[in-house]
Amino acid sequence: MMVDNNRPLNAFLLPNRPGNGGHEVNNKNLLNNCQSNNQFDFFIEGLDSLCYDLKSYLDSLTVSSSIYNLHPSFNRNLTSLFSSSENTTNLSHTDLSSHHSKSDDSKTNLPLSHSQPTANDLLLSNSRGKHTNSENISDINKLNGSNNINDHTSFYNKLSLLCNNKRYKLENDVINTLLKHEKELSEFSIDLNHSNSTLQLIERSLSNQYKQLEVSCTNIKKLHDASKDISYGLENRKKFVERLQEFVKDVIITPAMIRSLCGDAINEEYVGLVEEFEKKVERIKTLYRDKEYPAVEFTKIQIKKLELVLIRRIFDFLSMEISNLAVPKVNIQLIQMTRFSTYHPLYKYLSNFPDYTNDLKKLYVYTMKKTYSHLFENYLNSLESCFEKERCRDISYILRVRTPEVVKRLNKTISYYDLDGRDKILDDFNSQPMLPTGLKPASIKKELIVKSYFKLLVDTCASELEFLRSFFGSSGSGPDTNTPTGTTTNLNRPEREMLKEMFSEVFEVISFNMKTYFRGSFDLVALGLIYSVLRFNRRSLLYKHITFFESEMYELETLAYERCNYILREVHGLIVKVTRNPPITTIFTWAPAPFVVNSSHILMVILRINEYTNRFNNHLVQLLETLSDITDKCSKRLDPNKNAVFLINNTAPLVEVLENVPNKSNYKTSTFNLEAHSARLKKDLESNLDFYSNYLLTEFISDLINVMSRKEEEEEDMDSTPKKTLTLATEALEYRTICMEFIENYSERTTLIKNLILQAFPYGPTTTLVNKRVFDSFHGIYEKFYSVIMEMFKESPSDWLPKMPNPSEFKREF
Repeated sequence: MMVDNNRPLNAFLLPNRPGNGGHEVNNKNLLNNCQSNNQFDFFIEGLDSLCYDLKSYLDSLTVSSSIYNLHPSFNRNLTSLFSSSENTTNLSHTDLSSHHSKSDDSKTNLPLSHSQPTANDLLLSNSRGKHTNSENISDINKLNGSNNINDHTSFYNKLSLLCNNKRYKLENDVINTLLKHEKELSEFSIDLNHSNSTLQLIERSLSNQYKQLEVSCTNIKKLHDASKDISYGLENRKKFVERLQEFVKDVIITPAMIRSLCGDAINEEYVGLVEEFEKKVERIKTLYRDKEYPAVEFTKIQIKKLELVLIRRIFDFLSMEISNLAVPKVNIQLIQMTRFSTYHPLYKYLSNFPDYTNDLKKLYVYTMKKTYSHLFENYLNSLESCFEKERCRDISYILRVRTPEVVKRLNKTISYYDLDGRDKILDDFNSQPMLPTGLKPASIKKELIVKSYFKLLVDTCASELEFLRSFFGSSGSGPDTNTPTGTTTNLNRPEREMLKEMFSEVFEVISFNMKTYFRGSFDLVALGLIYSVLRFNRRSLLYKHITFFESEMYELETLAYERCNYILREVHGLIVKVTRNPPITTIFTWAPAPFVVNSSHILMVILRINEYTNRFNNHLVQLLETLSDITDKCSKRLDPNKNAVFLINNTAPLVEVLENVPNKSNYKTSTFNLEAHSARLKKDLESNLDFYSNYLLTEFISDLINVMSRKEEEEEDMDSTPKKTLTLATEALEYRTICMEFIENYSERTTLIKNLILQAFPYGPTTTLVNKRVFDSFHGIYEKFYSVIMEMFKESPSDWLPKMPNPSEFKREF
């Protein structure tokens, strides 16, 4: 506020020129003239606030007070006013009193406002008297007294004088300071004016530089745009050159390539060269907007000449490779998988020229047809050279059995129709074919020859068809899921026709061989097994989608089945003829009847085959019914003992076979049930075994049987009638006598029983069955007798008692 109130004064104090002393006197005079007029205005704002605080405080007082008890707001304003003065550091009442006389002398210099305090008080009272009346003011004046008012007025005048002195001192200090720095301010003003002109020059220079910089930026931007366009153009040119180089590389045929195609040896590198040449020719022939490339228009003739040379070379080479397959002792499958797979791209190149590929196919079919025909014919002849002669040469063998000497020497059964492990080929059907090297003459059966031949044939057909698909055509398709039966599509493709032509003679060879064998064979075992082998191979060919020999395979299968039925029908007729009203002496010789033993083995063969074919032979039903009728009629002509022997001999072989048949309930017709027939035969056999066992034991151990029967009766009557001492002694003597006789001749008895059984039942399985049943009964009777003896003589041991055979050892012995 001080600077703002004295702004006109400061304007007069600033010098116009540095170093001019005349202005100093003028400034002082001007200052003295203005002091009396502006002494109140200089601190008008600060004094007003100070006076207002002082008046408010004095009005609020009711008693006289010293300066120390002034209002706090007054002390704050007073302290801020004199804080920078050196002589007024701490304002006190004594300091103000010392200046009282001076204030009185200078009272005339004060402005009107300071010499009339009552007017100011009235002004203040009016500002605060909006809510008070004149009556209140007069009351306060009466209370304070006139003395307090005078003291306050005097104090205020002294304070005003002190403030004026302070103002004068500050003004003089400011003026002196400004006068001291007048020269410096003048020099600074000159420098400032000079700097202003220099600054203007610099601004004009910067403006010119800015304009030039704008022009340069515009030029740089234009250059940047131009460089970007050039960069895009160079990039496009680079891509165009790359595409052009690729095109040139893809279509150009170098002289080195031409020389290699025409003169180099054909190998794996040559195959890659042909593939590259084919790609180049394909690109050369490519049309662009239905037009050929102008650059290659004049090369068509030369390329065509080169293609003719290349085609001829490839055709000659592949023809030579195909011809090499006919060389003896060559592994055809290995060559197909190695060399022909490597040279397949050469044939693929020829596929664009059908005349050459057709000639190659014809050459391959002709070569492989001769090769496979020769190989399979030699293989069949090698196996046939080791063929064992059949043991059944006509139907009459159904009425024969082997002699015991032959059975012992060959370690076989007495039947000519036993399987003898020959059905093993049905279990290892997928085993590798038999090799003819190392085989001895008369060492293999016919069914093994057929199995090995067809196994090799099916595997060869499958591998050959796969090769034809991969080399001469596209890969074969699987089953067509759109058709309900799952048949294969494209069955008449060229590859299948080629395969059929290649193996036609191979099938003719085996077909002729099999038909010849079927016409003269009477071996039901071999015929049944061959029938199963043919059925399996036909299914294998169908599974591998090889159907072109279906009719031939089905024909061979039908011939084998018909031959089996023919032999069964002839066998049945012969048995009926022989067993019609036989004499009693002939019936005695049927122990067992040869036709029964052979029929049981025939039954085993057919039922074994039926596990794989699921077909039940009606002639077999007739044979079983005929055998049952024969045994029933003959048994009626015999006495019970011989009847039991006859029925056991002629029923046990059939029961033995039927017991090993699974799911007998599946084999039934409208008039025959195999399960019921088997149960009836088994029941009859059990009853006859029990009868014969009782009959034989009654003959040799009747004493033991009688004693044990009487012992059981005595045990029933023991409670009613106790035995006497004499009876016990007699019984003990009787038991001792029986034991002594048994110890002496029990070995002779058992040996005689065995001999009688062997003589009555010469067929080995039946002999074992009867021995087991007889000696099981023997052991049961002896075990009871032994327990009775041990109980009876346990208190009186004798030297003969330990000689009695133990029942467990007795059973193990037999």
